[in-house]
Amino acid sequence: MVNITFDCTTLEMFHLMVASIILAVVSLFFVGFGFLIWYFKIAGVIAGYDATKVTNPDALAKWVGKCMMVTGALAWIISLIRLLFQSDRAELFAFTAFMVSSTLSVVVTLAGTQRYNK
Repeated sequence: MVNITFDCTTLEMFHLMVASIILAVVSLFFVGFGFLIWYFKIAGVIAGYDATKVTNPDALAKWVGKCMMVTGALAWIISLIRLLFQSDRAELFAFTAFMVSSTLSVVVTLAGTQRYNK
């Protein structure tokens, strides 16, 4: 019979790795879809897109795609920092940094999209 025991440190490391991997997967999602929107200029998939209210759909798609890629890159960097630096407040740092960077990214994206509205 095999006796497997986990001490607190092992479980904490596993939890840290799983959370960092999930955040990295989310960041890849943002980078991937941002690249598709930017490269192929797919403005139709942007939330709230109305072709009658946009002056330049290609430029709008490029802007939103680039902003999504930056958001994904920031999330990936946060997941990497969280994985590399172990501390008692790693989760708090990752959560706060992701929320602040995501919120700022949304604000910048929305402010930039105003240039392409009629």
